[in-house]
Amino acid sequence: MPEDKNGSGVLSNIVKLLPVYAVYIFIAGWTYSDFYFRSFGVNPRWLDIDFHDSLTKGFTILFGGGGAKLLWFVYILMATVPLVAEALHEAENHPMVRRILELALVAALGGLLPLTYVISRNAGISQADLDKSNHSRLPTINFTFNKHPYIGQLLFMKSGMYYIHDVQDKGKSIVREVSIFRAEDVSDVTLVEFK
Repeated sequence: MPEDKNGSGVLSNIVKLLPVYAVYIFIAGWTYSDFYFRSFGVNPRWLDIDFHDSLTKGFTILFGGGGAKLLWFVYILMATVPLVAEALHEAENHPMVRRILELALVAALGGLLPLTYVISRNAGISQADLDKSNHSRLPTINFTFNKHPYIGQLLFMKSGMYYIHDVQDKGKSIVREVSIFRAEDVSDVTLVEFK
């Protein structure tokens, strides 16, 4: 493996950039979740989504729908741009060329940030539109509230709160957006996974 004058190679330079990669993946996951839940009328701050959940979402949206597959392009660029810059850096030892390459690297990675945001935003909105339709991937939840049976689509559950979209009573839609129920107020809860 080629090494520069300081004894660090390509691998060590990639390791130095891992926090930058983590920031991009976090921003992708956070943006996706933010626009996804806002499309349902839910403020994501109410949900108290954990850091690791946003980080995980930033990776898993690569395999979902909603146009997030364009993030593959961004993530591959994030990995290859530093490698190309390092290879060029090794080829040219002139100080001016090094500075130009470092500025180009910063500009390239900085330019990918708005692209990551836009792609993730569009993917979140697209997935929310899909989940509001008849082709939703949300699990169906059956529950009883005030001794009446209801059915809906479970959007989110955390800290004893159910966020349920499209609550229906005997096939009639009562609320097309999200209803929030406390766990202690509902009974006979069953979930049916999406098909």
